[in-house]
Amino acid sequence: MHIPIFFIIFIICSLLAGAPVMAEERLPTATGEQPKSDSKDIAIRGKAIFINLRAQRIYAKSNGRIIYNFHISSGRPSKCTPRGNYRVLGKEKMHISSIYPRPRGGAGMPWSLHYNGNYFIHGYHHVPPRPASNGCIRLAVPSAKRLFFWAPVGTPVIIR
Repeated sequence: MHIPIFFIIFIICSLLAGAPVMAEERLPTATGEQPKSDSKDIAIRGKAIFINLRAQRIYAKSNGRIIYNFHISSGRPSKCTPRGNYRVLGKEKMHISSIYPRPRGGAGMPWSLHYNGNYFIHGYHHVPPRPASNGCIRLAVPSAKRLFFWAPVGTPVIIR
């Protein structure tokens, strides 16, 4: 059986991160009912952003109810997105990277939510259905804009 090398590296990177993978969330039904909460989900009152790296999805929740559910592209195997519990530290309509592209930075990151060190949730023009970023969470630009206006500074960001 042939397994792509990027998948093997992604699994190893996930295991080294040491955090459990969140159970994949179920989407609302065709009638609009909200899915029952999985016992592995973290219960947070108010607004929270949940990122499922395995599913490459971001969920914006309010009191446990899914408000937004967007496709993401997280850090590629050599630049893993760190798992953990964070908060939105700051917001910028257009953040300019101080790191990428190498060596001097300058990449535009629209609708950025800063949550940890040099890591952001931000819009990007190319969001493939797999890990492909330098560690940030990439969203389609229109999705990033919606999340930007929905999430205030201080919103919990849970990455599993």
